[in-house]
Amino acid sequence: MVVVEYNEVELDHCMECGGVWFDRDELSHLLSGVNLRVEDLHMKAAPRAELAARNERPRRCPLCRRKMKKLAVGESDAVVVDRCDRHGGYWFDGGELPSVVRKSFPNGEWKNVVDFISTLFPGGGKHKEENQ
Repeated sequence: MVVVEYNEVELDHCMECGGVWFDRDELSHLLSGVNLRVEDLHMKAAPRAELAARNERPRRCPLCRRKMKKLAVGESDAVVVDRCDRHGGYWFDGGELPSVVRKSFPNGEWKNVVDFISTLFPGGGKHKEENQ
């Protein structure tokens, strides 16, 4: 993991998998730079059947090592992200953050946000399947 600092936010970025860890309030702070809120991303508890079908394994919080909660964004072909209820942090696998933004703003309002994210993380504007 390397630390990426942007606008007084220090994000942990895994150079190997492209994943990003946001400590409590860091996601809010980052999104506020483009006039968005975490609530605008419409994250909700992921259905167990969907997690089983995707073979989504539990991910552990990098701070407390407890299993994190799985959250889904979008109805069909949802993106699943991880959140630590204890620390309030979020883990996005490589490419998930731009995908979450795209699903939350299907009318194209996401373009500036995805461009913004792409400046922070190499390959951050593309979902892992798009990189193959």
